[in-house]
Amino acid sequence: MPQSVFVCANTCAIDQIAPSATYPSIGDVGVLFLGGGKAALRRALATFDVFGSAAAGRPLVAADTVTLAELMADVTGITGPAFQVDAERLGRTNYNNAEATWNNYRAGTPWTTAGGDEAPPPAAAGFTSPSVPGDQVVQANLAPFVVDAISNRGGLVALRWKARIENPASSSIYTVFADPAHVPPLLLRVTYQSTEPTPIDRPAGGALTGAPASSPGRAAAPAPASPPARTLPRHRAGH
Repeated sequence: MPQSVFVCANTCAIDQIAPSATYPSIGDVGVLFLGGGKAALRRALATFDVFGSAAAGRPLVAADTVTLAELMADVTGITGPAFQVDAERLGRTNYNNAEATWNNYRAGTPWTTAGGDEAPPPAAAGFTSPSVPGDQVVQANLAPFVVDAISNRGGLVALRWKARIENPASSSIYTVFADPAHVPPLLLRVTYQSTEPTPIDRPAGGALTGAPASSPGRAAAPAPASPPARTLPRHRAGH
């Protein structure tokens, strides 16, 4: 089945412990303890446009049937054991990643609920955080978010992902490069079925391969009869 890959159009991290700080172009998820206290409680935001230009493949259309959607990233740092993460639909797609904080989705404009407005449907998709660094599929269960975006959100897949338990007893955090300028950037790879008709190859002249020489059920016309041979008169001697 065909696949299309989309580069993240907007991404950042937000931090409850530093609610006025901005962390653009970084994907930190989890809780980090420094000096015995929670020094970082991070969530990540990301938006993809599946109706926009694709890094590979083509933009999706409303008639496509999505079978798989995978979040791909370069995991650059891991602290503590793997932990459960929830991906949710972000209610605001117009956040400014250079200004967004835990309190505001852009400078001077607060979220409805601090920490990013979660807005189902679809239901949250849970997954286990990466346990090893490297370029990899971070989660492969985002098809419902792409289906919802195609049907209801103008193709915008806006995500908020966070640790399922944000009050653990120890540090649990991972970091991905979520910067469109980084190679590889944060990516969304979508596998789909297309309903577009398969084109028919027509050879030169417009005749379809295998077409009958004459219309079925119609007898071929009989060949015209040859005219009778002409006999020249014979000359008699003496005349």
